Amino acid sequence: MASLAEQLRGRAMPLLLVAAAAAAAAMFVPHLPHEHHIDLRLEDARSVTGVDVAWAPRGDIGDAQDGELVQAGEWRFAAGTAPRSVGTSVRLPDGRYGLDVTVERDEERQTFHRMITLGDAESITVPLR
Repeated sequence: MASLAEQLRGRAMPLLLVAAAAAAAAMFVPHLPHEHHIDLRLEDARSVTGVDVAWAPRGDIGDAQDGELVQAGEWRFAAGTAPRSVGTSVRLPDGRYGLDVTVERDEERQTFHRMITLGDAESITVPLR
């Protein structure tokens, strides 16, 4: 007959394995790419004819990926038809990113640089003035 300690150990082992698996998942899930919704809010949208975006990771100093382009997008509009908000999704791991946005208004181009932290928020709004 098994001792009480052996019975408890036999019952506790599956719980310990589940707890270890949950802890491992909690460590790795934020590092997996997932969808983040981004709204680019345009000031004076009627004059906008194009929007270009580029995402680059901004990690610790010395990070091998620092400055490497990870995602980009572009939108073109006929004069007077741009929406006030351009919605897009990016599939990236949580973390800090540099977002470079170029807004075209006829012949004029204006470039914005924003540091964005992707994380717990389901949606992020980036105002572009």
